[in-house]
Formats: sequence, C-alpha cells, structure tokens
Amino acid sequence: MIKSRSTLFADIVGSIDHVVCLSALHEPCTRSTLDLASRLSNFFLTKPWFSDANDPFNRTNSIISYDYEAGAQFTQEDRVWMAGIADEAGSIHEAIFLKSSVHPVASEIAKLELMANTAIWGNLQDKDGETPYGVKRSLFFYDPKVMPNYKYSPSVRPYDYVHVSAVYYSLYRAERVSPGILTRRSASWYLNQAYHTVMASQATRSDGTHITAYSHLGLMGETIWTHLLEDLKAENMTAEFKNMTHVMRERTKEWAGRSSPFGSEMGWDSTGQEPVFAWAKYFSNEDLQQKALNYIRGYMPTVAHWGWNGNARRYCDFVYGGKLRLLERMIHHYGSSLNALPLLTSYKYNRDPSSAAALYDLRVGYGGIMGPLSNINAEGFASTAFHSYPNRLKWDGYSGDYGPNYLGVIMGSCTYLVQHPDFGWISMGGNVASSSNNDVIVVEPRDTVRRSIYVAAMGLSVTFESVVITSFAYEPQSKKLTITLQAVPGDTKKASTIFKYESTRAARSRWRVLPLG
Repeated sequence: MIKSRSTLFADIVGSIDHVVCLSALHEPCTRSTLDLASRLSNFFLTKPWFSDANDPFNRTNSIISYDYEAGAQFTQEDRVWMAGIADEAGSIHEAIFLKSSVHPVASEIAKLELMANTAIWGNLQDKDGETPYGVKRSLFFYDPKVMPNYKYSPSVRPYDYVHVSAVYYSLYRAERVSPGILTRRSASWYLNQAYHTVMASQATRSDGTHITAYSHLGLMGETIWTHLLEDLKAENMTAEFKNMTHVMRERTKEWAGRSSPFGSEMGWDSTGQEPVFAWAKYFSNEDLQQKALNYIRGYMPTVAHWGWNGNARRYCDFVYGGKLRLLERMIHHYGSSLNALPLLTSYKYNRDPSSAAALYDLRVGYGGIMGPLSNINAEGFASTAFHSYPNRLKWDGYSGDYGPNYLGVIMGSCTYLVQHPDFGWISMGGNVASSSNNDVIVVEPRDTVRRSIYVAAMGLSVTFESVVITSFAYEPQSKKLTITLQAVPGDTKKASTIFKYESTRAARSRWRVLPLG
C-alpha cells in the first residue's frame, strides 16, 4: 500500500497571511527485504505454478504469468510470449530463480530444477537440431490449423537468452551457497548450460550472419554474464572462459567505435546502457563506461518520491506486457534496477566518495535498487510496474516483466557506509546502529542479499559467497573493520565460504577461503 503525507498547512491568525510550507513525503511501506523475498518465491511457486500434464505447448511444470486482479494464471494471450514462459513479459520465473540463487530453499529448488529440466531444456530451449541451445520466442503460439483441438480464445515477439542463462546460472549459484541442495543435475551441468546459452545468443550461420536478431546490441541483464564469466574462470573451465571472453571483447570493441552504442528494439528505450557499461567495466574501457553513465544520469533522476527516485525512462512495455495497454511513463519497471547497476558500480570506484557528484550516483542508484521492491505486495505477487497516469495511479495487474527487474535487485544488493559532509555517517542498504563519538560505527545490513558491503572511507568492497552479514563495525581512527557473520539458515553442510575483498581505488582484489564454525 502506498501512503502519502502532505504537510502543507495554513496557520490562520486573523487573516490568511501566514502560510508554512513543508515538503510532501511520498513513501511506500513495504515489508523487510528478506520477508519480501520469501513471500515472492512462495507466491509464484504456488498460485502461478502450472502443472497441467496435458498442455499441448509443453509448459507443464513451470511458473506461468499471473493476473493478480483476476486471481488466475493466464494460459493464453494475444501477446503470446506472455503465456509462453518467454521474453521479458513471460519470464516472471527469472525472479524466483534469482531469489533462490542467494536464499535457496530445498523444496523451492526442487520445483525450479523440475522447470529447468522439463519446460525449459528441450522445449523452450532446443537440445539439438540446426540451432542447439537456441531459445524460442514463446512456447505458446496461436495457430488453430496446427492445434485444432486446443480451445483458443477468439482474440489472439531475442533478449530471451539472458533469461534462460539466468535460470541455469541461478541453480549453479544455489549449490555454491548450499551444497547438496541440487538433486536432478550437478552444479557444473547448470554452469555449462548457462555458458552454452550465452554463446548461442551470439552464434552465426555459415555465411557469417547472426542467428539471433539484436545480438550486436547490449541485452538487458547482461551484468549477470560478467559474473558467469568469472565463475567459468574460477571453475577452471579454461576453453569456455577464453571463448566467451573473446566474443564479449569483440562486442565491446564494436560499441566503443560508435557514438551512441545503446541500441534497442524500440525507441525511447533504456535497456542498452547497463550491458554496455558492464562489459566496458570488465574490459577496462573508461571512455565507454563514462558514456553509458552520462546517458543514465540524463534519464534517471533523484526526487523525494518513492516512484520517481531512481526511476529510469521506460514508456512502451505496458503495451507489450501489461494488463492496461497504455503508452506512459512506467514507474519502477526493470529499467530502474538494471540502470542502477552502473551507477552503484561507478560509486564504488569513485576516488572522492563523499563528493556531491559521487553521492548523487549513490542516491539515484540505490533508489533504482530499492524502488522495485515496492512492486511486491503483501501476498508476494510482483507487478510489472506502476501506472503513472494521474487517472490511473495503480499497480498493473500482470506479473509481466518483473523477472529482469528482480535480477537487477539481486545483482545490485549491497550495504554502503558513507561519511556525508552534512549528515555524518549514513548507510544505504543498512541501519547505522551505533556511532557514539564516531569512535566505532556499527551497521546492520538490510539489503536483499546481505553478503556484500562497501566502506567508502576505506575504498573497500567485501563480498561473501555463502554466509549472511549480520553487522559490521568500522573504526575511523584505526581504519579497522570487523564483520559479524552467520551461516545461511538451514545450511549445515558448508564448512567454509569464499570471500572477495577489493581495494577499489587501487584496483586490487583478492579471494580467500574462510573456515566456518
């Protein structure tokens, strides 16, 4: 529920000449990030779980799109991808896989593995043939001549590879977090599947033309591919690492040669900046990074309003994935969280993190990460976006494009400790629990993942693979950092965890294994 408080009032004493104006505060009241994550996965693994064994489109055992207003799955739509567990608008399952990559629950992983191995592998995604690992635009289609016995409704769109690769990669990460949680396939199988899906998105025919359209463009959510590439390296999959590195480096070189490399399948879009930045950062192209950042700063504002703060420019996707098919400025569509990722990454590498320009990036970026949590209601349903038209002002009834939105939330979750020039010690993503005399600043993370922190005064980023950070304490005088950890709830098999610490200003990073217990 959205609550607004207006504090504009008039103090009338004899005549109306004394008016005190205070700002209006518009804020969403959501549940805690972990509670939202739990409710999100529980909801979508129950009510939208599609189990019709007789479905002719092979969608059985999948999370299908959901109409919250009608309280029903929708198994057919004239925008066929929405009913075909494909495209952004039919990939709400991506959100649940991403949630499970960081907070896995055995019963939920069992269903997700079932979906990955039945509805996706061999159905949505080709096993062999002319396009092995190719991803279909939709499992559902409208052709009464081919399906004469299917009771069609009388009324009746390749970015999809990112979504499918995220499915496999999430299951790989779930096993890294909680060993033994996978039961159908090994973690290495899922990692290999994710790799082949990425490579299939860039495959060419014998004449050199690309099999998929738009493969030369940045695809929304590609930040997750940079993590996948690092894990290929960590797992000593040397050939795969080299192949993927070569392909992505060549794309980045092509982008660097363009004045505006942020193309998309539609106008007024904001999907290309995040992936272009991700690979520009990975391959250390500073000019290309700054170009992407400047675009994002141009269309993503900071405003004292839950909806507009960190809200990227998105106009078209209610037409392609909403219940109300309106062309309007969308509130917290996936542009918010995905475009936040470059801003937050850039902030970590800023040499003056307390400057106005750096803090601006942090504020806008964190607004973009937190805003999409308001899409999730108390029951756990996630709306594709909020309608900003004054005569609407409501959450759309369809789950639509929320899958890629939650990918951005998971990829960007981190707790920041910053010394603000006016407000002192503040935290984005956490609560400053204690700062008496500024001797010790204690922070309790409240972000969605709780495995990554950034202490701006130290230029230090710390990320753990499989534990929960309950608090950390920074001592400014001695520059000492103490981190308090606890095991992932329910995990009794993890004897150690890998953690990465990076001096972002010196561009040095290290990996270490930390024994648990």
